[in-house]
Amino acid sequence: MQTFQEWLDEARVMILPIKKIEKMGMLDKLPPEAEHGAYLDADKFDFRNPNFDEAILNGKFFANGSIGAGYTDSEGKKIPPQFHAHKPAKKISSLAELKKPGKVLIKVNMITNLKETSNKWKLLDPPKLERNYYQITSIATSKEHFFCLNLVFNTPFLLANYPGGEPRSRPTTYGIINFGNEAAKILLNGRIRPLYESITIN
Repeated sequence: MQTFQEWLDEARVMILPIKKIEKMGMLDKLPPEAEHGAYLDADKFDFRNPNFDEAILNGKFFANGSIGAGYTDSEGKKIPPQFHAHKPAKKISSLAELKKPGKVLIKVNMITNLKETSNKWKLLDPPKLERNYYQITSIATSKEHFFCLNLVFNTPFLLANYPGGEPRSRPTTYGIINFGNEAAKILLNGRIRPLYESITIN
């Protein structure tokens, strides 16, 4: 599942959680590597005529990339997170190849403050942010979670899936976390946390 498959120059990545795929009645169309959720090439997947085989990105490595937070525009339309992935400089076949001295295992997830989700966050004393954000990015190590509006991968990463628990689709890498300026504070699970304008993983 988490092995080298093929290289792409660039992709706009869309993540479909397994619960959403089930709700859409498309579980039977999933390839085996996407049984816990699908990473899709947004330019190749058509909801009107879904074809996972052409669009699936699960298990692929990319050299670098970025994730921008989801927001609601001035007309009330929800703009989903913008996840861009770029071609690696060399072939990588396993996460172990990314493990280097001083680097920690990092798993990435997007979390929302929408009413229908259980993992909600609340913006405290909202400053004048650039946009009305509803979905931010969470960066998890074995010891801590960090949150940001913009995430930059300056190191190769894997579009990985994990059985059990939620979320199951979590881009994963080994790296060093570098923080930008604090943009605001959020309340999540009863704890006040900083929300950074950007986080870079090197």
